[in-house]
Amino acid sequence: MSPAWREPGGNITGVFAQQIELAAKRLEILTQTLPAVKRIGVLSDEFSVDQLHAVETAAPGLGVALDTMELHTPPYDFAPALTGLRNRGAGAVLTLMSPVFFLQRAGLADSLLRANLPASFGVRDYPVAGGLVSYGASVIGMLRRAAEYVDKIVKGAKPADLPIEQPTKFEFVINLKTAKALGLTIPPAIIARADEVIE
Repeated sequence: MSPAWREPGGNITGVFAQQIELAAKRLEILTQTLPAVKRIGVLSDEFSVDQLHAVETAAPGLGVALDTMELHTPPYDFAPALTGLRNRGAGAVLTLMSPVFFLQRAGLADSLLRANLPASFGVRDYPVAGGLVSYGASVIGMLRRAAEYVDKIVKGAKPADLPIEQPTKFEFVINLKTAKALGLTIPPAIIARADEVIE
């Protein structure tokens, strides 16, 4: 998902966040944040299949087993899926990037809290809504850069002459209020790495 500009001639430009590599990084951060957890549930849907392959490849090297729960037919009912993951021994959840998950982020965060499951996400909106941690591109930074592209195009630049860019600013956000509600102690070294701590 990225802001972009397309003109009738077929040229496209903008800012694009590659989620595949970031998904594996989020799994790594989750294992560092919760080192005692050895089984991690993964929430997936049709929009996040490419990310799922990346985390399945990364998991053995991180010493964790994955239990994937693919959701269908939005809006999703998270409670049964999370109960199933919990009952099968998952100690945390990695939520892959999906527009449906994002739209339902408040309900997802609430369902995770009720299931007593800490979770990792892709953008800071999730910890703001009550999730535990997120790591990903700064959405505000991407929108600002997209606005600069629009300004250049309005002033006469051709989209074909403007490269598609990857974001350069990434944010690691921790919600300590959620950690406390889940009875978790986040390692001080992890807190020190955070760009933002919600208390």
